[in-house]
Amino acid sequence: MAKTSQTKYTRIGVENKLDSLDQKLESVDTHLGNIAITLEKNTVSLTEHMRRSDHLETLVNEIRDKEIKPLTKHVHMVQGGLKLLGLVSLIITIAGGIARFLGLI
Repeated sequence: MAKTSQTKYTRIGVENKLDSLDQKLESVDTHLGNIAITLEKNTVSLTEHMRRSDHLETLVNEIRDKEIKPLTKHVHMVQGGLKLLGLVSLIITIAGGIARFLGLI
């Protein structure tokens, strides 16, 4: 009879362990469900972020083409004018120096 009662306690212990494992599996399943929901939200957020980034990149390119390129051309033109002015003043200075050296001035 001792063997029967030991078997009964062993069966109850196994059932308790199985119940515990079942509860743990349910907890893991719930946690995985929450992770899936978070992943779905993050995917939607990432998609929206990518859409906004593409739009902003398009706007930046338009601004560069319409506003910055003409400004750059203007800066290059002014720099060229200043170089020309410097060259003319250099030539005048050299001519004046030669004229003074020769006693023409």
